Amino acid sequence: MRSPMTLRAKALLAIALAVVGMLAAWRLWPIATSTPSPTPPNSAHEDLTRAAAAFLAKRAASITPIESATAFQSPAALDSVAPDLAQAGLTPADARAALAHAAAMMYLRYARQDFDAYTAWRRESGYDFFPADRLRKDPVYRNAIERGAGRALRDDEQDTSDLWRLYWTNAIEPGPRFTGVDQSPDGTILLAWKSTESLALPKATPARRGPRSPIMSIEPDTPGSRVGLWRGATIALGWPVWFPPPDVEAHLLRPGTPFIEVGWVLRTETGGVQPFILILAMDTRTRRWWILQFAVPHAENRVRINAGGI
Repeated sequence: MRSPMTLRAKALLAIALAVVGMLAAWRLWPIATSTPSPTPPNSAHEDLTRAAAAFLAKRAASITPIESATAFQSPAALDSVAPDLAQAGLTPADARAALAHAAAMMYLRYARQDFDAYTAWRRESGYDFFPADRLRKDPVYRNAIERGAGRALRDDEQDTSDLWRLYWTNAIEPGPRFTGVDQSPDGTILLAWKSTESLALPKATPARRGPRSPIMSIEPDTPGSRVGLWRGATIALGWPVWFPPPDVEAHLLRPGTPFIEVGWVLRTETGGVQPFILILAMDTRTRRWWILQFAVPHAENRVRINAGGI
């Protein structure tokens, strides 16, 4: 995976050069792509690319309609992560809570795509849409949100609720929903780990490093790896627009924070099949989970999705 600062620079370049055009018709959120293909290409990487494509094709055959948030909560995925929990300082109850939190977000944002219900869930869960003072300090996000909302952040504006409403109407509502998910044992992946480095950047900035998750950091020359199959040839890492309270976020960015990465194989209402991943961090003081990042593996498939609003 590229270094954190390179990822940040790549996010700027992505918006300018439409790197995220492969993901959606809108270029309205910062995102960074990583394609660590070896140079020159080697047979192991080529084997992994072929195996990952075959894995995704097989998973597509098992997709069923999404009828509730429980469609995103696979008991088999919980069983598969059990051996890794203790090393991350987690329990089976923690893993169930992480999966339930992620499932609620996915269902309200992507299956129901319900502005009122999703906004209420976010706020009741303790998140804030991009605070105005923080937005002013981040030109990449400010440009993305203002473009999505269709208007600029006013100099005296402190409440970003109206920007969020406009952003949803203009940039999110027109996008395709997820209508199906692979609920078979291999259709969801859960990975648990503990961070070993701070995710806070050294300068005074609202940005943060992307966590070195197993799927993000997998080497491309690992043919047959379960994690490698989920990663595919290219992966895109995105930064959310909803934030935990500042004191909680500062705690989450410290070394030693437990993380859970959860991914699903999904179908959009336009027929595309795409894995999608949420990366959650636990506040060990309260044992509450918070969505910190998202990722789109197999981005080389160019499936049209809308990653805004997470």
